[in-house]
Amino acid sequence: MADRGINIATVVNMGNNSLVVALFDLDGTLCNARYHLASSIAGFQFKNPTRIPSAIVFLINQFARLLFWKAGLITYTHVVQAGIPELAHLLNGLSKSEASNLFSKAARATVNTARQETLNILRWHQEEGHTVILISSGFQPFLREVGSLLGINHTIGTALEKMGNIYTGRLAGPLCHGDDRVRLLRRFIEASGSDVNLPSSFAYGDRALDIPILEIVGHPVAVYPDKELLNYANERGWTVTGRSRE
Repeated sequence: MADRGINIATVVNMGNNSLVVALFDLDGTLCNARYHLASSIAGFQFKNPTRIPSAIVFLINQFARLLFWKAGLITYTHVVQAGIPELAHLLNGLSKSEASNLFSKAARATVNTARQETLNILRWHQEEGHTVILISSGFQPFLREVGSLLGINHTIGTALEKMGNIYTGRLAGPLCHGDDRVRLLRRFIEASGSDVNLPSSFAYGDRALDIPILEIVGHPVAVYPDKELLNYANERGWTVTGRSRE
């Protein structure tokens, strides 16, 4: 029977046993979809007239950034670093239950686009008893919903600030992206009290922005990589799976 992951309590109780982890990026790696979370949150705004202007500004800004990126004028890193805080701002004033409904809806839509090849790899890691971690720039409560649907107990994402049960529209820490993604992973490992064997561990990503997290494990895998990641992976002899996106 496949192991569906190891919770923190189990990890802590394993003492000095060395753990192998498998780190999976979400959008473009584990799932093909990229914009269900933004669509779910932005779509909610149009149901409330007072929120419509903010949603329009967000969509215009995001669309413009994507055009500039396609034209080679900005990097995809800039798209993420600017877009995620703006998306968080749309949650300002929403209750935990309201936001949870949006995260749940987006999670179901995202999981419906799971790449079967990558999902098979994930299941293999679970069967081997490896600790699978979903790690992404997406909001942490959204990633928990995705993880619940896929049988993944551990998720590391971008934290959202709340005052009581109301979201403030601000981030509660660093964006889970680039070097900060590595720092958040190390913080997670330290908090778990586990002894993780990174040289024996695995990481899966699809973009050049995933390179920092791919470099810290012994078995990095480029999944349906963009051109920059493909070139980087080939230069270093990393495993590449799935057709590259030119």
